Amino acid sequence: MINHIKAQLMMADRKFKAAPDEHWNTLATRLYKAQEQKREMEAYIQVLKLELVQRSKKKNTCGDEYYFQQQEMPGSIQYGLIPELNNVDWNQYRKDKTSFWKIYKY
Repeated sequence: MINHIKAQLMMADRKFKAAPDEHWNTLATRLYKAQEQKREMEAYIQVLKLELVQRSKKKNTCGDEYYFQQQEMPGSIQYGLIPELNNVDWNQYRKDKTSFWKIYKY
């Protein structure tokens, strides 16, 4: 009931429209659950990586089928610390805006 009221308020605000059919609701549920599973899997991957790092004693290591290697990347540039870039209008260098879709649960 509360979710229905929230949906009605969001549609009244005219930023949202009503779902076109029940299949939309099914797809939205599947997407939301898949994203939850992805977050859980990403956390699990981090646990496995950490254990491999510990078992490898922080050294590049190879086994029967796999090798585990540390990859390094240069650090990000701190543009705010470059005096020549003060007062630069960054908007003239921006690419076109991008957008993405995200699902939320009430």
